[in-house]
Amino acid sequence: MKKELLKKIIENKSKIPVLADESTSVGHKSTLIVFLKASVDGDMEPIAFPLDLVELDSMSAAHIKEQIMGCLLKNGFTVELLREILIGFCSDGASVMLGVKSGVGKLLQDDFPGIILWHCLNHRHCLNHINFLKSLALMADVLTELKNLSEILQNRKTTLPKAHDIMTTYVKRIESFNRYPGQHAVDASQAEEVMEFKGEELRVGRSPIIDSAQFIRAVADNMKERLFTTTANRAQASVAANRKEAYNSLINQMAVLNPDNWDHDNPRFGDNEVRALCDVLHVNQQEAHLGFTEYKASGGRNIPNQMKKLLMAVDTLSPSNADCEGVQHNEQHQN
Repeated sequence: MKKELLKKIIENKSKIPVLADESTSVGHKSTLIVFLKASVDGDMEPIAFPLDLVELDSMSAAHIKEQIMGCLLKNGFTVELLREILIGFCSDGASVMLGVKSGVGKLLQDDFPGIILWHCLNHRHCLNHINFLKSLALMADVLTELKNLSEILQNRKTTLPKAHDIMTTYVKRIESFNRYPGQHAVDASQAEEVMEFKGEELRVGRSPIIDSAQFIRAVADNMKERLFTTTANRAQASVAANRKEAYNSLINQMAVLNPDNWDHDNPRFGDNEVRALCDVLHVNQQEAHLGFTEYKASGGRNIPNQMKKLLMAVDTLSPSNADCEGVQHNEQHQN
């Protein structure tokens, strides 16, 4: 199969990059696996396939480059043909492979000046670096909180006052990560102690690490900026301030309807807020005022009929349009 692929690649002079990765065999010997990627006949979609696996007697760039060239020549390529079809070399970012002055890629580039040297994106992500793992763990903990908050806010039974309380709670939960690490962060710390995560060896590396305090503060500030307002799209500072003021005013007005917030020493507590809320929600002020007075007199145990319209109007305000999005999603699937 490999011989047929190589024969067609050579006959069609298909462009090839060399992909190389160094590893250690069961016998603890350094090995190099060499792949090629090519469109076999010049028209087919390019495929990657293994060319050879060679043992390395030395980890010097010159020796590795010699082994790669040996693989290519042994499998039917010539130096003249490679000058025409070899377009790239891809490997991890180790200095022996992609060092600027004397890495394998540079040595190949000296012989084949047109080739593109490429640092493998998977290795570039530093997925096995402890700093990357710790940063990823922090982001995972924060995203978990945001996911849970989103699910609660999409619940059609979540009222606006309840949404405000829940949002306040989740902002505090995220801010608490500064003192009390989340589960993913704990797992990452435990992995750092043994320098292993889910069976994979971790490296120290030079990958940057997120400033956790700064990241958490930025997330919390952004939540406060975008959640605790009537409208969160971009606007002038004065408009944004008015929206926040309108939001806070509405929440404060609704808060007086909760018996837990009542000032029992003030017999007229909440009267102004109820009147303002009635204006906003187009509910009869006099009726609601009488109902609210009776409601307070009962200690919040009985809801008078005069209060029910106001409470129903408050509960009718929806903090989310998830129902609309759900319908659109279903219609798109049906169509």
